[in-house]
Amino acid sequence: MLYIQLDKYLAVRMLSGRDVQPLRSFINETSEATKYWMPLLATLKTEEDCMQFIKHSLVLFSERRGVIAGLFCEEHLVGLISFNEIDQTKENASIGYILKEAYRGKGIMTVALRAFISYGFSTYRLREVELRIANNNDASIRLAKRLCFSYVQTIKNAEKLRGNYVAHDVYRIRREEWKAFY
Repeated sequence: MLYIQLDKYLAVRMLSGRDVQPLRSFINETSEATKYWMPLLATLKTEEDCMQFIKHSLVLFSERRGVIAGLFCEEHLVGLISFNEIDQTKENASIGYILKEAYRGKGIMTVALRAFISYGFSTYRLREVELRIANNNDASIRLAKRLCFSYVQTIKNAEKLRGNYVAHDVYRIRREEWKAFY
């Protein structure tokens, strides 16, 4: 199972049955503005929904098709981080992440993504990792650049969020580039 200790207080680990209530609390405490970017959160309304989500994440992990993990600060769920789709044939994956508002701007996601991406390159032998960022999400664009990702392209009408289409800026980094930086 995935477990990465980031520092004395922070860890990335797989979600399990014990995380149903923390996941519900995380969703309840996440602002509507943040949920806009991750519509899946709005579908997790009950503890049963959360349990099914966790079970699904464990199936993805066991089949090596994806990884959905929690970001924990002193055992409190403060974020989610994922390889949304792992393509074993193309040896690539796309990353998703979300962090509670109170924990932003402290470098937490930078540290978590750095470790998570390294995990993907070493464990899944990925050739490249991709971030698809809504092109008006300045904080995530800065994060991609901070982690040495390169801009590839903009995909118009890439995702429909609550009735509105948004474009995605695609950023990528290859394993050999990652090793040169980290």
